Amino acid sequence: GLEFTATHIIAYRTQRSQHCGQTTYEPGTKHKAPVFSSDPHTDCHPGIYFAAKAWLAEHHPNEPIVRCRTLRSNSLRTVAGKWRTKDLEILP
Repeated sequence: GLEFTATHIIAYRTQRSQHCGQTTYEPGTKHKAPVFSSDPHTDCHPGIYFAAKAWLAEHHPNEPIVRCRTLRSNSLRTVAGKWRTKDLEILP
């Protein structure tokens, strides 16, 4: 699942962008979304996506995943069960 601290969410994402862009998320890097949608009723709007490890295993079973961290205040859960954020740090 996801891990929640007072200020952050620790989660996972695919190492490579799946739908928009060509980003590879390498450990130790930080990423900022050029555009972020705060609408929780859509499952595919601008932002950087992350999810629980089980969600990724079900939806992207053949993709490598990385562990990541983001601010709780910059994130929202979408209707599809994944999350979207303004910025993301890929953990070692």
